[in-house]
Amino acid sequence: MTDPALAELSSRVAADPNDWDARHRLAFAQHQAGDTSSAVELMRAAIRIAPEKALLHNTMGVLHHASGRIGPAVAHYQEAIALDPAFQPPYDNVQRALNRGGTANELFSTYDPRLMDERSTGTKRVMVVSHVPQERIY
Repeated sequence: MTDPALAELSSRVAADPNDWDARHRLAFAQHQAGDTSSAVELMRAAIRIAPEKALLHNTMGVLHHASGRIGPAVAHYQEAIALDPAFQPPYDNVQRALNRGGTANELFSTYDPRLMDERSTGTKRVMVVSHVPQERIY
């Protein structure tokens, strides 16, 4: 993303500090520009504004995953799935995170029963994910 685009997104955030979408877009742009730490801070703020948005938790998972923090990444993907079971990206992302590696204790210590999903097909989807205390995922 170009500097003018980053500047425009930054001015949107400054104009409306409660605009979670602008924070999300700016965080993603900063990550693409190589500034993942600033992106994480923006996502923390966006999640404080709109904690019910699965998209925000998925993006925070992507940022943690890109930084090699698999546990927090999986925790955010897990939260995104719990918030919106029909939103597909966190399912794909948690699989990538688990395939990336980590210790067995880190990745498979427990599963979240909220991820059991009975859909119209009558099948159940169960994911085994690492448990990261809520206070550590941000």
